[in-house]
Amino acid sequence: MKLTAGQVYQAVETINKLAAVKLPLKGKYWIGRIAAKLAPEFQVIAEQRNDLIKKHGEEKDGQLKLESTLPVEKDGVKSTIVNPAYVAFLADLETLMAQEIEVDCPTVKLELLGDGETDVDLTALLPFIEEPDLKGMPKDGAA
Repeated sequence: MKLTAGQVYQAVETINKLAAVKLPLKGKYWIGRIAAKLAPEFQVIAEQRNDLIKKHGEEKDGQLKLESTLPVEKDGVKSTIVNPAYVAFLADLETLMAQEIEVDCPTVKLELLGDGETDVDLTALLPFIEEPDLKGMPKDGAA
């Protein structure tokens, strides 16, 4: 399955949130299989993202930081401006997240994920979810 690095990153973030959600056993199993297949790619992406933060950030108080805005004072008036280093970071991050990756990854049937009563947005998992087969169902969805 062909995915972007951004899709992999978001899917793993969503899977991590699902760890705290009670899912049916079969759904949890298949989500675990998907997570295992995505983990190596996620690690590479996260390392590259961290390298970008190191490249564009600066050390403050013993920690590496990358502020989105910078404070400025002109004629006694304090305000903020967009940090040029943050803009450069976002441009590099966009390039990273747009990279296409081929991942041998299973899918999970939608019905195995339960009744939909979860606070976790599953949108990032759409490439991995098989929609139910609606053949033979009446057009209005009634049984």
